[in-house]
Amino acid sequence: MTQREKALEQILSETFAGGDVRRRELRLTGEEAAYITAKYAARVRPMGPGGEKNWYEIIFQGAEQ
Repeated sequence: MTQREKALEQILSETFAGGDVRRRELRLTGEEAAYITAKYAARVRPMGPGGEKNWYEIIFQGAEQ
């Protein structure tokens, strides 16, 4: 695991801590969004530009219900 992946994992851990929240909007690079899509049962939907990083809606499985 690269240092960037470790940092992203830490952000995800803090953002979705406890498992109660399964939907968030985060500013990510395209690479970070692809990593989340590949590693987790999550839908990653681009929302729009936000500068160096873009806004994405992250929805973990079960949040749609």
